[in-house]
Amino acid sequence: MSAIKTTHVWSHTILLPNQDEIIPFNPADPFETTIIPVRHPDRFRIADQIQVMDSREVMLVICVYTNKRTIQVLRGYGGTSLEVLPTEGGTIRILGNAAIEGGNYPGPRFSKEETNQNYTQVFAESVEVFGLPSSATNDEVDNELSYHQQCKIRQILRELEGCVINGESPDPDAGGLIRRTMRGIIPTIKTNRFLPGVDGFPEGNELTKEHINTAIRLILESSHRRVDTIVVNVFQKKKINSMLFPHQCSGNDPDNYICVWRTESDPVRVMVNRWIPSDTVLLIDSTLISVPPLSGRFFQYKQLERDGNNIKGEIVGEYTLDMRNENAHGIITGLATK
Repeated sequence: MSAIKTTHVWSHTILLPNQDEIIPFNPADPFETTIIPVRHPDRFRIADQIQVMDSREVMLVICVYTNKRTIQVLRGYGGTSLEVLPTEGGTIRILGNAAIEGGNYPGPRFSKEETNQNYTQVFAESVEVFGLPSSATNDEVDNELSYHQQCKIRQILRELEGCVINGESPDPDAGGLIRRTMRGIIPTIKTNRFLPGVDGFPEGNELTKEHINTAIRLILESSHRRVDTIVVNVFQKKKINSMLFPHQCSGNDPDNYICVWRTESDPVRVMVNRWIPSDTVLLIDSTLISVPPLSGRFFQYKQLERDGNNIKGEIVGEYTLDMRNENAHGIITGLATK
């Protein structure tokens, strides 16, 4: 995939939410009440099977009162045992809807379409070979030039990596763009930004399994996508190493191996990246992230006019970050670094 324009635009679909928040209420009998106030009644349909988080009782929605922000339910559906509803608020999950066989068209419920954009950024490095004698053979010239090209490619890829992680786009209200710069992964994440002890996130700034498992669960609940990669600096990688069994890692240097985090659901890779801040853990679904070049502008070497015995050229490429479903990724910040 390539970017078509210097302002790279893409759209993605966000699945309809399958859970909602119960608004605190004061029923006459929370054990038998059939009217439940909810934050977003439009998420429910008649014949939805629903279940309060951590409850085994299944309820069937029999009426939705959008104006009153309530739903009416049949309690103890399928013979499940009644349980006390959480009157102080809680999460209610939509298990699924039972459509009528041969019934009428149920009517559209549109998934949310989001459009995002990012700028492409030009990366360039000069390549110079000085003082080659005129008697140098073609092989000698090619070898010397190839060596310098490889050094510069490593350098330019390091810059691309840093911008993919931390780069910032210019403020569109600041006037003309002096430079086009891409917005990186960390600045792009807005929804799932977790801070220890804030908004119910586990307390303590020493990284723990509870921090990581909670973040992965919250990302899954908000996006219906599974984190497959954790990216950290060396400091937090050592913290994670200490939580894992030795056989789950290979090698002795945290820079040189990948661990597997056994989450509450699926295994997740743990990788080191030099550009991640030391107080930060980045959690991503790597299948939704790519770094495409502008069409025809992948990294390539361009030979310039020779200056005496000096050979000059440049490596140029133009790339951007394409990051789908922003809420499918997350970041934990404010962790201890000592």
